[in-house]
Amino acid sequence: MSFTDALGLLFSLQKPLLLPYNATIGTKNPSKSKIVNVLLKILYWIPLTLFLSIFVTEISLTNFYFDFTIPLFRGDESYIINIVLFIGALSPRIAVILMMCTNLKNRQTFLQLLKEIEMLENRLKRFSFKRKIKFFSKSNIHALLIIIIICILYFPTLISRMGNNYNAKALFFEINVMNVTIATYLMVFYYINFFSEITKIISFIILLTKTDRTFQELESILIAKYFLRIIPLMNCVLGQSILLHIIQYIFFCAMILYYYCWLLVDNDLREHISVALTWAAFSASVFLMIFFIYRGGNKLERKIQQLLDGHRYILCSFEDANQPKSLKFNKEQFQLWRFHIETRLLAGSSVAINYKGYYKVLSFIVTYFVIVVQFKQMTIN
Repeated sequence: MSFTDALGLLFSLQKPLLLPYNATIGTKNPSKSKIVNVLLKILYWIPLTLFLSIFVTEISLTNFYFDFTIPLFRGDESYIINIVLFIGALSPRIAVILMMCTNLKNRQTFLQLLKEIEMLENRLKRFSFKRKIKFFSKSNIHALLIIIIICILYFPTLISRMGNNYNAKALFFEINVMNVTIATYLMVFYYINFFSEITKIISFIILLTKTDRTFQELESILIAKYFLRIIPLMNCVLGQSILLHIIQYIFFCAMILYYYCWLLVDNDLREHISVALTWAAFSASVFLMIFFIYRGGNKLERKIQQLLDGHRYILCSFEDANQPKSLKFNKEQFQLWRFHIETRLLAGSSVAINYKGYYKVLSFIVTYFVIVVQFKQMTIN
C-alpha cells in the first residue's frame, strides 16, 4: 500500500497491529489454521507484554533512582530535583504503555482506516495520483535523525556506565530511558507525517476539481464522501493517542514549572543556572513537539474546509431538472455526510488539533504557572 510505504520506518512501529485475529489457511486443514491463529494472537500481545515486563523489572531494581528517604513536600533543592527526575522518568513510560493499550483497543478501527485510505487512493489512480516511494523520504529521514541524535546524546552516559564505574542497574536504566525517548519522539513524528500524507491526498483532490475537466461532478462528490469517512476513523485511531501525549507533556511541564517557581521565589536563580537551562531546553522541545502536531492538524483542517467550500453549491435548495437522478441522490447523501460527520480533527473527542487547540494547551500551562507563583508568594508572606 503506497500510503503506508510513504510513512516508511515510522509506520513499521505499527506493524504488530496489522497481525490478523483469524488466519484463513483453508478448509482442508482447520487444525493448522487454529494453531496459526493462536500464534498470531501471541505475537499480537508480545510488544505490550515485553514493555510491561521491562517496566516492572526496571522499577523493582532501581525505583527510577527516587530517594524515598527525603521527606515529602520538603521545599529544598534535593527534594525538588528528586521529584522532578522521578516524574520525568515515570510519565513517559506510563504514556507509552497507555498508547500501546489504546492502539490495541483501536486495532480494528486502525485497519478500517487503512482500508478506506487504500480505497480512496485506488480511486484516485485513474487520475494519475502517484507517490514517489524512496528510502530517503521525509518520514524515513525524520526517523533516522531521531534515532541517531538521541543515541549520540546518550552515548557518553552509556560509555561511562560501561567503563570503570560499571553498574549493571544504572546501565539497564539508561538504555531504557534512551529507548523510551526514541519511542516517544518517533510517535510524535508519526502523527506529523500521517497528517502530512493525508494532506497530500486532499490537496490532489482539490487540484483535480479545479484543473481536470474529466473529473465529473458526480465523481467529485463520491471522492469527497470517501474522504469524509476517513476523518472520524482518524480521530478514533490518532486522536486518543495524541491526547495521551498531550496529557503526558502537560503533566511533566507542570512539574518543571513548579521547579522554576521554586527557583524564582525561594532561591537565587544564578546558583542553579545549569539545571535551569537544561530544563528550559527540555521544556522548549516539549512545546515544539506539541506545536508541530497541532500545526500538521491545522494544515489538514484547512484543506478539509477548502474541500467542503468547493462543494458549497451542493447545499443550495435549487436543483436543475435536467440533472440525472444519480447525481441528485449523491448530492443529498453528501449533505447528510456534511452535517452528520465530524469534519474537525480532535484529540480525545474534545481538544481540536489546530492552532486554537494549541493555544488552549499553552494557556492552561501559563495559568497553572501564574497560580503556583501566587500560591508560593502567599505562603512566603
